[in-house]
Amino acid sequence: WDVYPGGSIQATVNAASPGDTIYVHEGTYVENVDVGKRLTLPMLAPLVDVELTPDDDPAMPGVQVINKIPETNRTITITANATDPDDYKNITGVIADITCLGTVGDNPVSLTFVSNSSATIAEYTGRFNMSSHQVGGYEVVDRATNTRGFAGTSSESFTHLHETAAPLHISPFIIYGSVSYGDGASCNSPFVVVTNLNTSEELIADNRTGEGFYQLVTSSAFANAGDVLRINAHKNGTSVGNATLTVNPTDIGNGTIKADINKRYLPDFTVADVSFDPPEPLLIGDLVTINAMITNSGESEGETSVEFYDNKSITIERTQSDNCEIPINDTLTLPDILRIRVHFESFDASSGGNITIYNETQSVEVLGDGGTDYWTEWCNGDTVRIESWNAGFTVDRYEAVLANKSIMLGEGDSINLSVKWDLSLQEMGWATNGTHNITVMVDPYDQVIESDETNNEKTKAIDVHPSLDFAVTEISLDPSEPVLGDVVEVSANVANHGVRNGTAVVGVYYDNRSIDIKRTLSGAGSNSTD
Repeated sequence: WDVYPGGSIQATVNAASPGDTIYVHEGTYVENVDVGKRLTLPMLAPLVDVELTPDDDPAMPGVQVINKIPETNRTITITANATDPDDYKNITGVIADITCLGTVGDNPVSLTFVSNSSATIAEYTGRFNMSSHQVGGYEVVDRATNTRGFAGTSSESFTHLHETAAPLHISPFIIYGSVSYGDGASCNSPFVVVTNLNTSEELIADNRTGEGFYQLVTSSAFANAGDVLRINAHKNGTSVGNATLTVNPTDIGNGTIKADINKRYLPDFTVADVSFDPPEPLLIGDLVTINAMITNSGESEGETSVEFYDNKSITIERTQSDNCEIPINDTLTLPDILRIRVHFESFDASSGGNITIYNETQSVEVLGDGGTDYWTEWCNGDTVRIESWNAGFTVDRYEAVLANKSIMLGEGDSINLSVKWDLSLQEMGWATNGTHNITVMVDPYDQVIESDETNNEKTKAIDVHPSLDFAVTEISLDPSEPVLGDVVEVSANVANHGVRNGTAVVGVYYDNRSIDIKRTLSGAGSNSTD
């Protein structure tokens, strides 16, 4: 059953049978209806919800403010959510009728389907340009129709005002950054052109000799929020790369834009701290823990290695007269290290002599006739041995690799590494006594590209002191005043005043000749009489 304007709803109800459906079409009906039976009277007209953007001026709710400047004029976006009770696909169209006291051009506005949010609701949008319209009150009436010819309406009102154009303020505007090649290497002194793709204006940036830095100092008139800038970099006429960005209000407010070309996000490994346990002073005989804090302050994770070095001055000297007949060996052993080398201040084997460097098991290198300021090849293991014959030399320093560690660090992460430093060999006290330079170096062989290659090592000096102190405290003879022909017993009291147990050889001499009897003394604070 259908009821149209001018017809009677009550009469149709009286004629209908229970269970029938009566469609009441849009119109005005002045009557009281008594149904009295089971009937269906569906809602036929679509429902419409209207929303206007941009938002109202927060200082004046309900007021849309449009700038007079043509390039900044805005449009009112009309959004309608239309609902059909059966199916959103039944909606045949949505239009917005805009009225005011004066003439409204480009009216009505046909809204376009955007999407459906459910089986019965769909969104439609359209735009209304206010730039050429007078100030005053406006009403937007959205009307949605469906396939049965029913229509639903909804309205929204606003007040339209013109905003007086603000004076144009010119302020400095800086565009800067760095230029790299595709492999991350810096492009020194690049030729950079910045183009505003909205206005086609091009400006050439300044650069610095020997650096990948560029800078364009211009004014705020060069770019507005929303403009798209293209930055092209060249080197000797060949393109290096480019960057494209959209200027945002924050850039305008700050007066700067940073744009790097071919930037690679790299790690940056740093040795943050080095410490010792036990702390200084150290003693010969100690087993020391070296702690190192390694951080990655870069913008990417990375994997690398860390090495711990011991570098110290020593003295080993030989002259040609020391070893004219048979070879002489000078040996330096540092327990549990990975490798070691020594530095020759000078050497001379030009008179038919020979200087050969050995590690624990084999020859490493043979030095030439002579030279100065020479580091030997690395000797794997904890020992370096210098065999010399008919040659003179001075060794003034050694360097040892104590440990090598592999690490993986994420951006902003850190790790504490610990290694053992063995000072237990008392017989090497001649070499370990004194000041040591302990260096911790990350990426020691420059295998990792980092954003900063200058902060990869830290060195700390620490002193190592003797722990043994042997002393001859008394010598006596029996008889105390011997005469020719007497057999004399010589007694010597030897003490260890040190803080570590140790071993010493005690020799007794008379008239510059050695007595065969000798005693080995060990133990801190001990005494022995021979």
